[in-house]
Amino acid sequence: MSSPKNKIQKSILAIDDTPANIILLEQVFSEHYIFQSANSGNNALKIIDQSKPDLILLDIMMPEMNGYELCDILKSDPKTVDIPIIFVSALTSTEEQIKGFEVGAYDYIPKPINVDTLKAKVHLVLDNIENNLLQKKELESSRSTAMTALMALSEIGAVIDYLKSLPLLQTHNEIAEKLISFVQYFNLTAIVRIESGKKKFHYASTKGMVKPLEKTILEKMQTKGTIFDFEKGIFLKKDFISLLVIKMPTDNIDLYERLKDYFLSVIEGTIPFIKLVNSKQKNKIIMEKEQLKNNESKGLIHTIESVLEFIEKEQNRIQLENMNNMSELIQNMEDSFVSLGLSENQEQSLINLVLQTEEKSQRLFDKNIELEQKITILRTLINF
Repeated sequence: MSSPKNKIQKSILAIDDTPANIILLEQVFSEHYIFQSANSGNNALKIIDQSKPDLILLDIMMPEMNGYELCDILKSDPKTVDIPIIFVSALTSTEEQIKGFEVGAYDYIPKPINVDTLKAKVHLVLDNIENNLLQKKELESSRSTAMTALMALSEIGAVIDYLKSLPLLQTHNEIAEKLISFVQYFNLTAIVRIESGKKKFHYASTKGMVKPLEKTILEKMQTKGTIFDFEKGIFLKKDFISLLVIKMPTDNIDLYERLKDYFLSVIEGTIPFIKLVNSKQKNKIIMEKEQLKNNESKGLIHTIESVLEFIEKEQNRIQLENMNNMSELIQNMEDSFVSLGLSENQEQSLINLVLQTEEKSQRLFDKNIELEQKITILRTLINF
């Protein structure tokens, strides 16, 4: 976890009104990071004004100013909006975590603190902070351009435009990003989760990179039913899609209900296209498996043909060699009869014996012909 020598050491600000917690956090992080602490929200603001930290570990239950209030102040200030904030608190209910999400927290660590979990999450945040900020800026720039194009459309026009775009989308991620862009048209904050298989999810968020806290909240909201309204927000779930929208216009009931109808409509309109993407991916996997089997079959057939060709050549060579040897044997014996001094009967008996051997060789030759015919049939079946 130690920082590279050629990199500037990252800084952590821990804010907690309990001295024992500050001492623990200092012991954990002071060796590898620049560690600062504050026992209240006001003291923390003074420190941040003088030296902006790379990461803030923030308690919730503090006097004068609680953690939610301090986080909201920091996320409302352009100078501090990009500082990742991890809540470290004994308040772990879904409602408390949603409050943390609403004010812009990056993650939520329960007390008592699991040091290994906290170290791992802090290291991950600080190790990727520069890339994350760059990605966020690029994403905000691209979405700003998209928002400009949508401004001229009416609310119903936005719904129609979204539904028309669905046939052009090829992946679950593209569908998730398109759904988030639709929510952004109404200047709302949201996260979406699309399920493409068992425990396989695709996320998108109006804030850019989907944070661990956002995924945790969506998972906990799965038991809330198809529609769940809560303070300044709404959760919608149908089939493969879960949508959590924050900062809904609760002061305008008509607009609130219209938005709810819009979101339900686009979710229902999106489901058939998710099924289509699922089907395409499944067919692609099947086709790839079939292609692999065909390739393996072609390789096996090629091997069989090579072996058959080798057997045929060897048969022809052996047959020809056998016939030549027999002819040569008969000729040599006839030439040798004179010098051996055999009687005519002895010569004839020996010749008959050789002829019998030649007949056996011929029968063997005929069997080879039958084998060749079977090989020909086998070749025909392979080619068929």
